[in-house]
Amino acid sequence: MKQITNADYVEYMSLKEAKRDGRLLTPDTLRFICEACHYDPLKIGQHFLDLLPGVLKKAEDHRFNALTAEEKKQYLFDEQKNTLDMFLEHGAISQEQYEKSLHDLMEKMKLS
Repeated sequence: MKQITNADYVEYMSLKEAKRDGRLLTPDTLRFICEACHYDPLKIGQHFLDLLPGVLKKAEDHRFNALTAEEKKQYLFDEQKNTLDMFLEHGAISQEQYEKSLHDLMEKMKLS
C-alpha cells in the first residue's frame, strides 16, 4: 500500500473540509450554475458576486475559529483599534476620546 506524506494528508483533509463546507467548486456544480443562468456570462458573474460576501464571511469565521484564545483576543483588540483609528482619521472622535477609548479597551482586554 502506498504511503502519503504528512503534508499530502493535511492538504487532503483541508480539501475534504472545504468540500464539506461548500467552499470547493466542483465541475458539476459549475455546470449546474451555468445552466441555471442560461450560460449568460453577466448572470453567472452576478451570481458569484452575490455569493462572495457569504463565502468571505465563512472563510473569516473559519480562520477565527482556528485561533487560540490568546490569538482571538489579539485579533478582536486589533479590529477594535482599527475602528478607533478610522474614527480618529475621519474626525469622528477627538484625540482625547481616542486615547481614553484605547486605554479602556486595553484595560478591559488586559493588554498593555
